[in-house]
Amino acid sequence: MNQENKQQLTLLNTISDAVEYIKIKPEAEQHLYQRLKEAFLAIGLPTRNRMIELLDTLPTNRSQLDEFAKLFDKWLDLNIIALSNRIRTSDSYKKGLYGADRKFNELISLINGSHAQTLITHAMDCLQKIRDENPPLYEFLTVGYRGWYFENNWLDGIGGKNNSLINNRITTLKNNISKFEWFYDHLEDNLSKRSLNALINNWLTFSMNEALDVSLYASHNVVANTDIFPLYENEVFVDCGAYVGDTVADFVNEFNRGYRNIYTYEISAPTVDIMKKHLQNLRNVIYNVKGVADQKGELSLAGVDGPFLGNRLVEGKGIKKVPIVKLDDDIQEPITFLKIDVEGLDKQAILGAKEQIAQHHPKMHIDTYHKLADVVDVPLLVHSIDPTYRFYLRLTNSTENKMMFAISCIYPI
Repeated sequence: MNQENKQQLTLLNTISDAVEYIKIKPEAEQHLYQRLKEAFLAIGLPTRNRMIELLDTLPTNRSQLDEFAKLFDKWLDLNIIALSNRIRTSDSYKKGLYGADRKFNELISLINGSHAQTLITHAMDCLQKIRDENPPLYEFLTVGYRGWYFENNWLDGIGGKNNSLINNRITTLKNNISKFEWFYDHLEDNLSKRSLNALINNWLTFSMNEALDVSLYASHNVVANTDIFPLYENEVFVDCGAYVGDTVADFVNEFNRGYRNIYTYEISAPTVDIMKKHLQNLRNVIYNVKGVADQKGELSLAGVDGPFLGNRLVEGKGIKKVPIVKLDDDIQEPITFLKIDVEGLDKQAILGAKEQIAQHHPKMHIDTYHKLADVVDVPLLVHSIDPTYRFYLRLTNSTENKMMFAISCIYPI
C-alpha cells in the first residue's frame, strides 16, 4: 500500500473512531465536534453536506444523532469500497505499473505528438480498411448510425462530404488532454481504466475490439451495478430519462425491493402511459411528464411523441412544448440514487440537482455519450460540486443489437 493510501485509511479510521465516541458519549467535548467537522472539510466534503450541517447542531441537539450516524455509515461504506479498489490499482498512470497505465501513456503520447490532421487521416485509413474488409460493418457506421452520433456529428464515409464525427473526436481529444489525464488518474478500478483506453482507441480507429472486451452487455444490469454500488434500505431512486420503465424494473429486481420512493422523468406522455403499465405492480412510483435541467421553464420535444430512444429536448421548434424542472425544486426528500440519461442535457440535469448532490451525496449513474466531451466534463462537474466522489467508468454495448460505437456511463459514488 502506498503512502497516500495509508494516509487515507488512517484518516478514515480516525474519523470513524471519533464518530463512535460521539455515539456512546452524550456529553462529548465541544472541540471534538469541531475537529470532526474540520476533518470532513479537509477531505473535501461541501459545507452544504447534511453531515456537516448536523455536526453544527449535535452538541445541543442529540435527537439528530441517529440521522447523522446513518449518513456517516453510508459515507464510510462508499469510501472503503473506493479505497479498496484504488489500493488494488496503480497510484498514477505516469508510473506505468499496469498494462492499462502503459496503454494510456501510449495513447496520450500519440495524441500529443501528432498533428490533428495526421490523426484524422489515420482514422479515415482505418475506416477505409473496414470498408474493404467488413462491408456490413462499414454500412452500419456510415448509414445505420446516421442520427445516432449525437451533437450534429456525421459520418458519410470514404469520399463523403461530411465526416465531422472524425474531426470532432480528434479535436475533443486534442483540446482536453489534461481533462482525460485527470479523469484517468481519478478512476477507481482497472476495468474503468481499460474502458477509458478502449473509448479513446475507438475514437482514433473505429475499432470496437477493446470496447467489446471490457463492455457490460445489454443483457446485464448496467444501472444498478452491484459490483460498484452498495445497497441501502429505503432508497429514493430518481430516474431521469426513464423511457418505458426498464431501468426502474432493473433497479427493483436487481437491487432493492425495499425502496422508499421512485421518481421517474420522461418527456413523452404516451411513453409514460406505457411505463405505467410496465410498472403497475410497483408501489410508490411518481410519474412525471417533464424534462430535467438547470432551470424551470419549457423546451421543445424533438423526435416523436411516443417511445423512441432518440427523443430529446431542444430550444426552438419541435413537436410540442415540454415543461422542464430542477430536481432541487421538484424533489423534497434526500435522493439516494440518481440516474441521468437525458440525451444531451445531462450536465444541466446535474446542475439542477447540485444541492441534492452537495447535501446528500447520492450514488449516480450518468450516461456520457451524448456529447463527446461529456466523458470528462461530467466527472469534473460532479467533482466541483462534491470533491469526495469516486469515479468508475463502464462501456455498455450489445453485439446482438449491433451497437458499434462505445457507449460510456459514469458511476460516481
